[in-house]
Amino acid sequence: MEDYFKKVSELINKQSEPILDVIDSIISKFSQKYLDSDSDFQKLDEDTKYQLTMSIFMEGSCYYFSHMLNKIFENDSKIYTSASNDFHSVVKIGYSFYDVQGNIASTYNRKGYVRSYVDISQYKEADEESYNYFVDLCHTQRNKESIKKIEGICDEVLEEIISERKNKEKKLSQN
Repeated sequence: MEDYFKKVSELINKQSEPILDVIDSIISKFSQKYLDSDSDFQKLDEDTKYQLTMSIFMEGSCYYFSHMLNKIFENDSKIYTSASNDFHSVVKIGYSFYDVQGNIASTYNRKGYVRSYVDISQYKEADEESYNYFVDLCHTQRNKESIKKIEGICDEVLEEIISERKNKEKKLSQN
C-alpha cells in the first residue's frame, strides 16, 4: 500500500512541479539566510537544515510562507486558514492547495518525507481581517525578536524570487 501512495505522490508532485520549484527555492534561500547566519547551524548537514526550515514554517510561520506564495502567484492564489485544532495556513493555487511541504494532496513531499495530513474541509478562504486575526494568533506563540528576524528574511527571499521570476519572464519575452 505504501508503494501506491508513493506512486500517487510522484504523479501529484510531477503535476505541481513549477510550484514545487518555487517552494524549494523559498526553502533553500531561507535556509541560507537564516540558518547559515548562525555558526551553530552552519555545522549541520543539508538534510537537517531542510528539516529545521520545514519546522519553522510548519510551527508558527506558516502564515508568512502562505503570504510569500500568495504574493508570488498573486493572480492565481488565495490564502486559506484553519483555526480548529491546529492553526495552519495553506495557499490555493489553481485547483490545488500548498504549504511548505508541497501539494497537500500528496502523502509524500518531493524529498520523500511523509508530509503532515491537512484536512482541507477545516479551512476557509481568508479575507484580510480573518488573515490578520490568524497572524495575531500565530504571533502569540513566539517572541517578537524571532518573528521580526524570520519575517525580515522572508521579505528578502520574497523580493529575490519575484525579481528572478520577472527577469526570467523578461528574457522569455525577448526571445
